[in-house]
Amino acid sequence: MLTRRVKPDNFVEEIIDCELPSVVKFYDNNCPLCSGLADPFERLAKKYIGKFKFFKVNIKDDLDFCDRYLDGGIPTILVFLNTDTPILIEYPEEEDPISGYPFGYLDRWLYHFDLSYKSIKEKLNNE
Repeated sequence: MLTRRVKPDNFVEEIIDCELPSVVKFYDNNCPLCSGLADPFERLAKKYIGKFKFFKVNIKDDLDFCDRYLDGGIPTILVFLNTDTPILIEYPEEEDPISGYPFGYLDRWLYHFDLSYKSIKEKLNNE
């Protein structure tokens, strides 16, 4: 598995200090929607090797910790860029046969984010 579990005690080391953008899924084992994202999330981790790191946080590990990042229900997917302030990936709750939800939607989001991220890094490096 390319998706690694992270807990509150190693969150800063694994996520905040990571050299790549970190995609973090907050989930619960008893959540059917979370279970439905498990395979697509792993497929995205394979597709974006070297561009993103993929992690998952079980909300049962530390509810107080998770409340710091969760503003709604689960599953929630956040992107961290060397900061404690994440970017929320909002995705439609309904299945969209055109995009191949959830994989297609998340794939497109990450693809465009990666292009923007590369462009910004190149501009900063050239200044």
